[in-house]
Amino acid sequence: MTTLKPYVGSDDYPEDAAILIFAHNTKEAKTIGWPTIKEFCNCEYTQMRIKRLPAEDYIMKQADQNKLQNGVPHIIDSPQTCKNCEWWGRELNEDGYCEGCQDERDDKL
Repeated sequence: MTTLKPYVGSDDYPEDAAILIFAHNTKEAKTIGWPTIKEFCNCEYTQMRIKRLPAEDYIMKQADQNKLQNGVPHIIDSPQTCKNCEWWGRELNEDGYCEGCQDERDDKL
């Protein structure tokens, strides 16, 4: 069994909507992510973009751990986001902020 890898799935504008996908390869990621991206973005299949993410602990923790261990591809349509900028795919501190937003908060204090 091959290991699942993390991917981001979006249309041409990932800042508008993006999902976290765990799949064996890019083709599989696009196949399982397409129904959700179509619903979120109202785009064509050819506009869907898949990008592999680093398998960092903070990303892998968001997977359904049972599916991850059993090699079952799946999507996370609402990954954990920063409390301030609402972006995901960045490591969050214990207060729920990414490094950039935490630095801004520290500068204001």
